[in-house]
Amino acid sequence: MALLKRSLQALYEQAKIRPSGYVDDVLRHARRVDDDHYWIDPQAYLELCRRWQTVPPSKPRPFRTRQVVNLIGSAARATRSVARTSLGIHRATDEQVEARLNVCRRCPGGHAVWKNGDVHTCGPMLESMKGNGQGTPGTCGCILRKKARDLKENCPFGWWRTCSDSALAK
Repeated sequence: MALLKRSLQALYEQAKIRPSGYVDDVLRHARRVDDDHYWIDPQAYLELCRRWQTVPPSKPRPFRTRQVVNLIGSAARATRSVARTSLGIHRATDEQVEARLNVCRRCPGGHAVWKNGDVHTCGPMLESMKGNGQGTPGTCGCILRKKARDLKENCPFGWWRTCSDSALAK
């Protein structure tokens, strides 16, 4: 599983506005620490964010031209993904799809958008491209059932790696 690489300097800056024990708690969950950074499991990081009521940092919104390029690239990747899985290439089994969707149904970040009683998209579809600030930073807006079907696709937060190994190993 990929670990998040975080800055120790940023951690100590956050500690100035957090209750005592914040730094110790974060570093206790870190898998590795060096002079400038610490590495932490994404699940542990989100749990610490909830516990200490912090918001994970977001990336600055790209310029409008970059947003259009991103949108076109995303549409092309989605089209390729659907075409591949329709042809049986990199197609996940029903068990693998359900394991991925179960992670989305209990999304640790609360990003899943529900429609007709089930998860539909990862964040509001296309909202981040509009630049109106209503989209959730880092969400992809993908239709989850389609994305979960392609074994080459991943959760933008890395949470599908937490799916049961038995379901994904098939």
